[in-house]
Amino acid sequence: VKEFYQNTRDMDVLFMKYEDMHADGIGTVKKINDFCDLPTLTDDLAAPVVEMSAFKTMKNDYTCNHSWLNHVRKKTEAPFMRKGTVGDWANYFTPEMSDMFDAKSRDMFADVELQFSDSL
Repeated sequence: VKEFYQNTRDMDVLFMKYEDMHADGIGTVKKINDFCDLPTLTDDLAAPVVEMSAFKTMKNDYTCNHSWLNHVRKKTEAPFMRKGTVGDWANYFTPEMSDMFDAKSRDMFADVELQFSDSL
């Protein structure tokens, strides 16, 4: 992520985070629209895009949820899509794991302006 993010200014790349999309779906869709240099998008036109790309919608869509692979993977052991909830990682990390991850992230991204968040 670090090397890629540092080079986004030199490439035609829009960098977004999952948390940002959850915080402002319509704003995010409009940002993508503008990045693609498409005609201005109203909130009313962006709303269906937000709905169709929402986690709950995609989780129920076999073309997105990889349920067509259920015959070769152990769905009960590792579902392809879990909850789609920002901050759900905290249900899987111990406090020690979280501290280790935070320390490693601080070291790795100390010289990058990218800000991470674990909640909305």
